[in-house]
Amino acid sequence: MRFLHIADVHLGNQQYNLKERFNDFGRAFGDMVTLALDKGVDALVIAGDLFHKAAVEPLTLLQAEDGLQRLHDAGVPVIAVHGNHDSARYTAQMSWLDYLGERGLIHLLTPQFEPSGAVLLPWDDREKQGAYLDIGYVRFVGVPWLGASAPRALGEIAQKLPALPADGIRFTVLVTHAGVEGQMPHMPGGLKFSQISPLRDMVQYVALGHLHKPYAVDDWIYNPGSLETCSFDEAEYRRGAYLVEVAEGGSHHAEHLVNVQRLFLSVTVDVDLCATPEALYSLVRALVQEARRKHEADLEAIPDPERRKPVVRLILRGNLAFDRSQLDLEKARHILLEEFEPLHGRVDDRTTLLGLAVEKGADLTREELERLVFAELIRRDPRFRGHEDEMTTLLLEVKDKALKKTEPAAIYDTLDSHLRWMEEGSDVDH
Repeated sequence: MRFLHIADVHLGNQQYNLKERFNDFGRAFGDMVTLALDKGVDALVIAGDLFHKAAVEPLTLLQAEDGLQRLHDAGVPVIAVHGNHDSARYTAQMSWLDYLGERGLIHLLTPQFEPSGAVLLPWDDREKQGAYLDIGYVRFVGVPWLGASAPRALGEIAQKLPALPADGIRFTVLVTHAGVEGQMPHMPGGLKFSQISPLRDMVQYVALGHLHKPYAVDDWIYNPGSLETCSFDEAEYRRGAYLVEVAEGGSHHAEHLVNVQRLFLSVTVDVDLCATPEALYSLVRALVQEARRKHEADLEAIPDPERRKPVVRLILRGNLAFDRSQLDLEKARHILLEEFEPLHGRVDDRTTLLGLAVEKGADLTREELERLVFAELIRRDPRFRGHEDEMTTLLLEVKDKALKKTEPAAIYDTLDSHLRWMEEGSDVDH
């Protein structure tokens, strides 16, 4: 018996308000339907978040129905559970997954939760509901997204599973929309392994969704990852689907297959050594060109021409050596668009102007504090590296002359003579 496990399809996600990204999510689902048919699977499992949001627009629904109808016509059952993105809205009695279930396009599995605990009923084709579905010798048990209630619900299900009729069943799959703690540290609230482990003796494959990162734990818990990139935080992950073969004896083999996705690329520019805005823009252009050459082969390898233009992010980081008002982010973005010709380009400004750290309680005179401030400003400017002391003394002298209302020409002469002296044997650009 063979099934395909996918999750986090997010149909309807018009990322960056781009129609092309809306189409990308639809194409990814269509690719999975084609893969399921080409591999001759006996079932397709969707572990939550078929849709990106509860309010589904007509074109999004058409994408879902088109793919599901192809599977239905080929006799391939689709097993699904609600994810946190596609659950019914508060004022609605039905979700759009409920609608697809009523149409007979999916088997939407969920237990009934009574005061006495979870109730696991077999799938009823006439009522279009149930907690589990048997296909050959494989049983699929579904649990929707339950958030903080998931540990308690899984504990109840672990107690009820042994009581289910098991004639001919050699392999049980638990399908649920939940993450495992620690897989993505910046996303708290996942299930602890200890909260899932009571199911170990009764469930041979745990089919998860929710986290967009692919992972497998102990050849037992599997998460294929999202079909498309929903944020730059997940751009590095090679996501896709698990193709699972289950032998009659109850053993299984799960192969992770990576699907075609639009590339998300980041170009990072450290601005510390850029003394002027022009130097920064020059460095941006050079690094963007280098990134373009580096990823040229990756882009050409994408078989679908519609998906070859990447989404690119330019990250500016480090300490600015010039006033922030001189930083033209739109000019930096224009260089990115000009050199890369991406589907979408953005600039993340992470540059900083460091403050001056003074030890609490330090007993400094005004003159000492001024010298400290000037020394710090000079230290940040790469043009004067190695001449920090001389430049600090010069600034203090110029300040003193200005306060005494010295003639501008005399101040200029002071600057000129100091800088000419410093230039001898150095590469200071004054």
